[in-house]
Amino acid sequence: SFAELRTIAITLVTRFRKSRLAHRAETPAAVPLNIGSDQIVFSADDVLVDARGVRIYRRIRTGTYRKSDTENLGVATALLALAESVPGAAAEVVHLMSDQVTALDMTARVLGNRRELLDKVIAGIRDGSFPASPSQRVCPGCPAFFICGPVPRGSLQKVF
Repeated sequence: SFAELRTIAITLVTRFRKSRLAHRAETPAAVPLNIGSDQIVFSADDVLVDARGVRIYRRIRTGTYRKSDTENLGVATALLALAESVPGAAAEVVHLMSDQVTALDMTARVLGNRRELLDKVIAGIRDGSFPASPSQRVCPGCPAFFICGPVPRGSLQKVF
């Protein structure tokens, strides 16, 4: 019902605001990561500066804590980009439903392995390799959604 959705929304916004109280907010800016002659751009959902002057780049998730949100290739990309472009910065993921802020960190070995994987992925993209991963939940991992076909004409309307 509307009342339940409103309660959840208020809870999420309240938890988001609470997670920022001890910090000064900044406008998020793109952080580049160079991979050979290519570049990946990491964009944080929120950037804060703590009392010591350390910039904290955050990903905001509305759901509950999942370990994969702290270990995936996207996290490695963010950590590598920050290390390259904003030395001394920190990274966190915020899970609003579980009211949890988790620092993101990976060992040098894990980051090295993820960097090698990124090199392979970028090389595959340069070679035109966009393997389809059919799923009912998410679109395939292609840059232009050419596997899905063109967007139909007209407007989209949700009927409740």
